[in-house]
Amino acid sequence: MDGREIGHDGALDLDDLAACAPWPAERARAAGGRCRSALVEGWRDLVPAAVAAAVTADLAADGLPLGADAGSWLPLAGWLRLHDHLAARLCDGDRPAFGRLWLAEVGVRVPWLGRAGLRALGLRGAVRYLPAVWSAGFDLPAPAVTVADDAVHAVWRGHPAFAVPTFRWLVALQGALLAPACGGWRAAGLRAGTQADRFEITWFSREP
Repeated sequence: MDGREIGHDGALDLDDLAACAPWPAERARAAGGRCRSALVEGWRDLVPAAVAAAVTADLAADGLPLGADAGSWLPLAGWLRLHDHLAARLCDGDRPAFGRLWLAEVGVRVPWLGRAGLRALGLRGAVRYLPAVWSAGFDLPAPAVTVADDAVHAVWRGHPAFAVPTFRWLVALQGALLAPACGGWRAAGLRAGTQADRFEITWFSREP
C-alpha cells in the first residue's frame, strides 16, 4: 500500500492516510489555499537542530520559506510540505511512524486548561465550534458538521486543497487528537472517506 494515492470512497484509518504518497511542492502549491503562520510557529524547537536546518533547506528548495510572523497568511503548501519533510527527516519517510510521534508530541502540549474546557464541552460541543475555529486558521471553506447521539461527522468539500493527501492526513491527525481530549470517545473510532475534492471524518462513540 506504500505510495498509494487516495482517490476512492471508503473507510480509511490514520495509517491508510499516512501511506499515501505526498505531492511534490509544485503540485501542492497549485492546489491553493492559505493558513495562518501560527500553525507552523515553534516547530524548530521540537526537533534536533540538525533536522531543523535540513528541513529549513528543504522548504527553501521548495520555494516555501516559513519565516513570517504568527498573524500572517502562508501558502497552505508550506504547512503541508513542512510535515512531509519532517516525516522524511525524523522517521526516514515512515509516515505512519511520524503520525504516531506527532500525536504523542502534540498531545502532551495541549494545556491542562484547554483539556478541561474540551472535556466540559464534550466532543459534540467542541465540534460545533469547528467551522469558526477552522476559519480562523485556514483560508479555505469551513467543514459542515453533523452531530448525532453516537457519531459526529465533518465534511470538507469545494476546494482543490481537500484532495491533497498530506492535508487529509494532517486534518485526520488533529481529529484523532481531539477525540480523546474530549473524553467519552475513542480515537480508534475515527474514520475518513475521500472522493475527489471532498474529505470527511466521522468520530464514533465509545459505546456500541
